[in-house]
Amino acid sequence: MIQVEAKNTCNKNIATKMLQIADLKAQTIGIIGKGEQSITKVMQSRRKFEYLNGKMDVIKGFKDNKNLRIFGDNQDDALAQMAAYRINKDENGAI
Repeated sequence: MIQVEAKNTCNKNIATKMLQIADLKAQTIGIIGKGEQSITKVMQSRRKFEYLNGKMDVIKGFKDNKNLRIFGDNQDDALAQMAAYRINKDENGAI
């Protein structure tokens, strides 16, 4: 009888601890979700910055190509115009 009672008590304690662990895991997931929600705008801006920075790296890669000529007009994208100006600008500031 004592052995059965001890086993039942142990199983009850284990179940109680497992419930506490499940609650803590649920709270942790909730906290992580709230944190991710609060940084969504920042991460979106960061991804856009990294994307545009990557585009600038590609454009900078063109600057050593002496056979490359860039033509455009005012209808071009502002980023493309800025990149073309930086690539074609020599050390004296002349285009």
